[in-house]
This record gives sequence, C-alpha cells and structure tokens, in this order.
Amino acid sequence: MQSRQSPPEPATEAQKLLRQTFARSQEERRGRLATVMAGLRALGPLQTLARGYAIVFDEGGHVVTNAQRTKVGQKLDIALKAGAIAADVAARRPVVAKEISDGRSAVEEEA
Repeated sequence: MQSRQSPPEPATEAQKLLRQTFARSQEERRGRLATVMAGLRALGPLQTLARGYAIVFDEGGHVVTNAQRTKVGQKLDIALKAGAIAADVAARRPVVAKEISDGRSAVEEEA
C-alpha cells in the first residue's frame, strides 16, 4: 500500500510564510540601517579630518564656526588628521565661500 502524505496543515504553511516574510523584512531593514550608518560615518568628524580639513575648538571645547565670534588673543585648539595644534588668534578676517568649476568650495577674502 502506498503511503500518502497528508497535505500540510494550513497553520503550518501560514507560519512558514510569516517567518519568511519577517526574515526578508528584517534583512531589508538591516540593509537600510547599514546605508544610514555609512552615511553618518562619512559625515562624522573623523572623516572630516581624514579628508584634510581641520576642526577648531575654543577654550570651552566648542567648535568654532565663525571667526567673528573669536577674540584677538583667544586660545584655540586645532584638530588635524594627525595631531592637534594649540593656537592664539592673532587677527580676524571676514571671508566668503565661492563655488569653483569642479564643484568644490573655495574661500577668498572679501575686498
């Protein structure tokens, strides 16, 4: 006599489909999270330094973003890719950024 397999229980098939759907959803979320994390790392301060930029800090450890908010004689710390520099403000000069042909921003002094 041939043994006949009974059809799978509907609940078992539904559970299998649910597990597969959940696993696929989780994998998609992991991929999106990895993409967001890579973007955040690219914008982080260490990557800024690695690209050749410096980050300037005042005595309180705050990032200096505006020369007009510093004072002549004020002590600053300048973080670089390899090391840091202690500096004193000797003078303040206004600057403007302009776009150059390859899309990078250049800085020039106002006349």
